[in-house]
Amino acid sequence: MRCHRYYLEGEKKGSTDVFVDGLPGYPDNLRYDGEGHYWLAIAWDYSISTHITMSYPFVRKILAFGLKHLQKMPTLMKFGGVIALDLDGKPIGGYYDDTWTYTTSGLKIGEYLYLGTLVRPYFLRLNLTQNPLIGGTL
Repeated sequence: MRCHRYYLEGEKKGSTDVFVDGLPGYPDNLRYDGEGHYWLAIAWDYSISTHITMSYPFVRKILAFGLKHLQKMPTLMKFGGVIALDLDGKPIGGYYDDTWTYTTSGLKIGEYLYLGTLVRPYFLRLNLTQNPLIGGTL
């Protein structure tokens, strides 16, 4: 999995390149914190089950039918979280959890990181001072 960068101005205006490659899952939102870091939400991991789900529309229709009529989504995803990237797209670290799937956003405000998800009626707030970044490579 990878994210591309699109240039809005300058010498490379209108072109794209790979911003970050080798992601451990499907990326969702990317936010800049104003302090030299991007926070990239990883909605779910890249696995055989997610690959099949994303590759075959028929499988997605079955899952959508189940969600609509049974109000349940099968547990295909193993983890979710956010990855911190520097301005060049190099991973600095991240936060992951086996129970925090479908992560859609990571927003840093002050010393806190707020994580949003599709499946919970609340958000997660992490104190970055008390919980330093985990790892630095993908």
